[in-house]
Amino acid sequence: MATTKLVILAILSTSFASVIEPKIDPALSWRIVGGSDAAPGQFPWQVSIRSSSTGGHNCGGSILNSKWILTAAHCVVNTSPSTWYIVVGSLTLSSGGNPYQISRIISHADYNAAQIKNDVAVVELEQELEFSTTVQPIELNLR
Repeated sequence: MATTKLVILAILSTSFASVIEPKIDPALSWRIVGGSDAAPGQFPWQVSIRSSSTGGHNCGGSILNSKWILTAAHCVVNTSPSTWYIVVGSLTLSSGGNPYQISRIISHADYNAAQIKNDVAVVELEQELEFSTTVQPIELNLR
């Protein structure tokens, strides 16, 4: 029984380590079932939220307008804006794109991690985004 607990603990430790410090490995592209490479400009609203200390990708987000990004609260809740920065205009995590600093994070007031409720946040950028063919706000259906 003790051996089983030790093995489970080792597996969990390894799993959490890979979540905390993700490695970019092109050999793992098979992990997206039925996926295909995006063309430049195909998803111009998509952003990468990255760690200011390591530069590693944390979460994705969508451009709402030139100053605001929509993301999940679990990605940024209870953290300082200086913890993260945004990269826009790139199809890869390892190169390209333009970085933008974050000035404010607003998580939903009723976000509940345990119940996975209201898992939404907005991030305000220090500077306005420079729009291009690869950087655009997401189209919203506001009917």
